[in-house]
Amino acid sequence: MKGIVLCCIALVLGHASSQVVEKCRTDTFPPPEDTELDTVIVNLDLDAEERWKAAIAPAQKDIVALIDVITDQFNKYVLEAADFAFDILLNTLPEPYQSEIKGIASVLELPPGQVCLYNIFYELFTVCTSIIQEDAHGQLYHARNLDFWFVLGLGQWQ
Repeated sequence: MKGIVLCCIALVLGHASSQVVEKCRTDTFPPPEDTELDTVIVNLDLDAEERWKAAIAPAQKDIVALIDVITDQFNKYVLEAADFAFDILLNTLPEPYQSEIKGIASVLELPPGQVCLYNIFYELFTVCTSIIQEDAHGQLYHARNLDFWFVLGLGQWQ
């Protein structure tokens, strides 16, 4: 029993000592001008399938290249199964989300099920949302909600 306890302690201490501890940086925001992204206006008055096209079309090749890096790690049969399963899930999502994802998939020329997977990936694996905000005095605030009730079946899908 002592051996198991010692192994557990060693694992915890090993993990804790392997974490990166870095001095808090205060020179990273605002970002340098040469790294700023273009501002994109999403017109929510457009049909749901159309509203994201102007934002996504200019970056289509880069987005698909990034997705290829991820999908190259998986067997094609796993991807086909995921596309099938998430296409079914997509068709259960409420509007306008369903149509927005279909519109994005159209611009990216990817299966809608795959785009649905990437859109809800964080919900499946981190089950929480983080928000970081800076006030007028430079004070940063980090908020995180544990929105895993739906995943656990404790919430109601509306």
